[in-house]
Amino acid sequence: RDADALPLPPHIFKVADSAYRALLREGRDQSILVSGESGSGKTETTKHVMNYLAYVSSANFARAPLSRAETATTDRIRTTESKVLSSNPLLESFGNAMTLRNDNSSRFGKYVDLNFAVSGRLTGGAVQTYLIETSRVVLQTSGERNFHIFYQLLEGAEALDPNLVSSLSIANGVAAFAYVRGTPSARGVPGEARGGEGGRAATRGGYGAKGAAEHGV
Repeated sequence: RDADALPLPPHIFKVADSAYRALLREGRDQSILVSGESGSGKTETTKHVMNYLAYVSSANFARAPLSRAETATTDRIRTTESKVLSSNPLLESFGNAMTLRNDNSSRFGKYVDLNFAVSGRLTGGAVQTYLIETSRVVLQTSGERNFHIFYQLLEGAEALDPNLVSSLSIANGVAAFAYVRGTPSARGVPGEARGGEGGRAATRGGYGAKGAAEHGV
C-alpha cells in the first residue's frame, strides 16, 4: 500500500490499491483492464482484485467513526459485499469450461462494475457478460468439455439439494446426456462431486440452487 516509490513491476494489489485511492482522492470513476492469452490468469486476477477492493473498503470503513444510520446498515452492506464476491464462482460455473490449454477457461467476456459510497465503502456491483461461446453447449473439441455447471449439477446435485435431482430429471448422471457424455474430468474445477462452487455461490447470492439453474443466473 502507498508504495509508489518502489521500482517494482505492476502487481495485482498495487494496481487495485492505486485505482481505489484515486477514486477517493479524485472522485472520478476508475477502470482496471485485465487481459492476456488463454491460461494466463485473467479469471484469478479479477477475483484477487475484487477481493482486495472489498477488503480495503471494509478496513477503511471500520476505522472511520460510524453515524447512527451507518451502524444500522452495516449488516446490509456486509451482505452486499458477500453477494458481489459470490458472483465469481457462479459466473465461472455458467461461463467457464475445460479446454485443451486450461481446465478453467473463461468462454466469455466480463465487465464488472463495483459501486462505492463517498466514504469508500463498497455498496454494490453489477456484472455484464458478452461474447459467450454458446456453441460449446452442443459441440466441443475432442478433449474439451461443456460448461462446468452441467457437470456440477449432474455429479453433485443430490449433495446440494436432495430434491433437485428429481425436479430436474437428472437422476442418471453424466452418462445419460449426449452433450456431456464421454468428456474428461477437469482437475481445476473444485467441488464438482459436492455440487460445485456455483451452487453454493447461488445460495450465498440469494438464489436457490434450482432457481439459479432454471434462470441461468
